[in-house]
Amino acid sequence: IPAEAKSTLDLSTPSTYNNGCHLSFNKTWPDHACVFGDPKGKKTIYLVGDSHAAQWFEGVNQVAKQSHLKLVSITKSSCPTVLIPIIRNHKVDSSCSHWQKGIISEINLHKPDLVLMSAYSEFIYETSLKGDYVQNWRNGLGDFLSQIGSTRVAFLGDTPHSPINIPSCLSTKKSCDFPLTRTNTTNATMEIFGVNYIDTASWLCSSKCPASSGGINNYRDATHISVSASKRLEPQLKKAITSLL
Repeated sequence: IPAEAKSTLDLSTPSTYNNGCHLSFNKTWPDHACVFGDPKGKKTIYLVGDSHAAQWFEGVNQVAKQSHLKLVSITKSSCPTVLIPIIRNHKVDSSCSHWQKGIISEINLHKPDLVLMSAYSEFIYETSLKGDYVQNWRNGLGDFLSQIGSTRVAFLGDTPHSPINIPSCLSTKKSCDFPLTRTNTTNATMEIFGVNYIDTASWLCSSKCPASSGGINNYRDATHISVSASKRLEPQLKKAITSLL
């Protein structure tokens, strides 16, 4: 029997999906403060971005609690911290652009010690822009970063994209590991951030990406890591975050 056959399937979503701090498509801002970690912590970190930022919440929150950091997490579905006009239902998603402006104002107002952002760079968002997608992404990322001035920003590298839904595959007891690939958008993001790019793919994959670790699925679908994987990677997150503070 392949090792995957013994997997326990964790299909849960990060707790921010239920507490109003991960925003759905039409919502532009949380109704209440989204403070986690150690609320009295002397240093403050922000976690911002689309659902590929939210997938790291549980691990980052564990780090923040243990290291006495105040964590503010405000994320939004299908809305990256990249100033490009995202098309949703055949029109520009105005709730996304409102949220992006809100995040910029929030960061500029509170000047946290570190902003952790992530985005679905292994995907091509539909946008209203013409021309080369990677160049538009570069420009949009540059615009976002230039608007938050001197705040230190690190990018939690996007998780490798599986060609299949991992839990569905694991439930059929096949081997569900997949090869590590990277898009040009991810490579461009890596280049822009340099030493402030946190290569999370190296935590999850070698040349192949295992579908499960320690008997628990690494992904909750084809593209988001499971809550269990986020928590399991807490030591790597801790090392990366504390080295940036």
